[in-house]
Amino acid sequence: MRLLDRYLLKELIVPVAYAFVGFYIFFVAFDVFNELPAYQQNNLGGREILLVCIYKTPEFLAEVLPVAVLLGMLYALSQHSRNNELVAIRAAGVNIWRLSMPYLFVGVTFSLALFASNEWLMPRTKHAKETILQSKIEDPERKTAEQWRSNISFKNEQEKRSWNIGAFNRITYGMRRVDVGWTDAYGGQHRMFAEEGKREDDKWVFENVEMHQPDVANPGFPLKIVTNRMVMPGFSETPELIASEIKISSMSSMRMAKKPRFSLREIQDYLMLHPELKGRKLGELTTQFHGRLALPWRCFVVILLALPFGLLPGRRNVMVAVGLAIGLAFGFLFLTRLSLALGTGGHLPGWLAGWLPMVLFGGGGCFMIRRNA
Repeated sequence: MRLLDRYLLKELIVPVAYAFVGFYIFFVAFDVFNELPAYQQNNLGGREILLVCIYKTPEFLAEVLPVAVLLGMLYALSQHSRNNELVAIRAAGVNIWRLSMPYLFVGVTFSLALFASNEWLMPRTKHAKETILQSKIEDPERKTAEQWRSNISFKNEQEKRSWNIGAFNRITYGMRRVDVGWTDAYGGQHRMFAEEGKREDDKWVFENVEMHQPDVANPGFPLKIVTNRMVMPGFSETPELIASEIKISSMSSMRMAKKPRFSLREIQDYLMLHPELKGRKLGELTTQFHGRLALPWRCFVVILLALPFGLLPGRRNVMVAVGLAIGLAFGFLFLTRLSLALGTGGHLPGWLAGWLPMVLFGGGGCFMIRRNA
């Protein structure tokens, strides 16, 4: 790495870090103030609230990191411009694209890190957060209402297996009053009734089971098996897959129109269970999928937006850069929300609704950079 690249990266990372810490504290404080009545209702103490805030960090990153990168970029470039460093660099024969390489590298790195956080870290921290939120509820009826979801039905089309679950615990993934039916490779019909079910060592374990399966000797009369415990390693459905079914099925279109709310894995699991899905629901999930896929690239797009404004010659006021950053951030956020709403409502194809803000703002940034080259 050239000395110039190291210098530009150093001067960028410091303001980005300051902006990130400032916005992160603001988001945490606002969230705690907004959720404090719910925390008190759930009997959470200071330690539990602190843990909830830590587990919410991946959720905050999607909002905080792009804004911090934009503010840090504009501040760093304005400082270089004040000291005539950009003029000196350009006069030394460094073209604008070569000068932009360290910043573009930061944009790609942060985008990939945000993607990993959204798809790997966030699902785990969300479950941990929900566990803490439910841990100190004292009212048994309210705790049951918060944790258990009733009358869950879904069908695994690929493996021809239907599930009917009387109650599913979204925290422990335990099940009650389980009814599973499936067809074997020879066309035989199987049916299992169990009082309880849970996942242990990647296998489903059922308690107090009544099994009905074909009897080769008497095809017209199914064989009945009653046992206290039955392990079914052949059931490929996971608790996470069932949880994604519940989450997506119960989510309203209005909430989906505001922002991407499902991980790519959750959407893929749901589509696997519903391969024949069509119409409005498919359009909503396609929009969510591409919106989620495009979301991390905000960090790269804001770099493209900041570069043409920050590289303009002349001395610049820091407040101008801050005002410009806020204006661009609000414009980008507005178009993102509008695009998701149009895709959810069926007015735009899902892939276009997810990527439209990135293409327009990113393409506009590249065009302005080229004009200044």
